[in-house]
Amino acid sequence: MKRSLLTLFTFFCLAKQFLALAAVAEEASEKELGIVLEVLDRFMVAGREGDAARGARLLDMYESSPKKTVRDIEAYFKSERETFSRYVSIDSDVYGFEYREKGYRGPNLVVEGGVETTGGFTAEFSSRLVLREGRWRILNLEID
Repeated sequence: MKRSLLTLFTFFCLAKQFLALAAVAEEASEKELGIVLEVLDRFMVAGREGDAARGARLLDMYESSPKKTVRDIEAYFKSERETFSRYVSIDSDVYGFEYREKGYRGPNLVVEGGVETTGGFTAEFSSRLVLREGRWRILNLEID
């Protein structure tokens, strides 16, 4: 009887520790989500202002090919000029996000949400970012 009570007590202690760790992990994920949303917002503002160099520096591929990345982003900003010109902010109410400790090229965060625009237009985004050298960098971003 004492042994089963001890086992039960040990189980409850471990369960309590697990729940505490899960709460800490969730809080850390939400903090990372806030940082990621700031990165996406800076990219969108760069697009609205037509600043390809600033937008390109937020991409992961910028490290390996800065000049090509700036050219590609400049073309992207021009092709999506209408979307970027109406940009107001990234909605803080995201549809969903998933953090992967061991993702493509390091820790990844995949996030989907809405984009607030002027004139009553709405857009949605889906993005994957990677944490490298202490900075979140955009791997891909799709805007609908």
